Amino acid sequence: MHLAEIIGLLGPPPLDLVKQGNPVSPFFDAAGNYIGTRPIPNESLADRVRICKMIHDEQLNEGDFRDFVDHMLTWWPGNRSSAHTLLKHPFLRSAREAYKTEKRERR
Repeated sequence: MHLAEIIGLLGPPPLDLVKQGNPVSPFFDAAGNYIGTRPIPNESLADRVRICKMIHDEQLNEGDFRDFVDHMLTWWPGNRSSAHTLLKHPFLRSAREAYKTEKRERR
């Protein structure tokens, strides 16, 4: 179960979201506190983004990448951006341009 990881990245889910489960999720108490057996990692989404930047690409635009991820990872499904919207995000547009440039330079 990856719930503990998700809570580590996003913070705890809103209580009204937890209470929508029927019965209420076995992973939360009545107050919405996580009671699962797996520990919640002490690493935020911002921490993970910084690590990705260090490992994968020093040219990664951290602000655009974080904004892109924030539009996908939210507790409320209705607040998530659609795939169509995400395809137009500045992060993906700049990644596509970088890929095209690199491909041209290899020729």
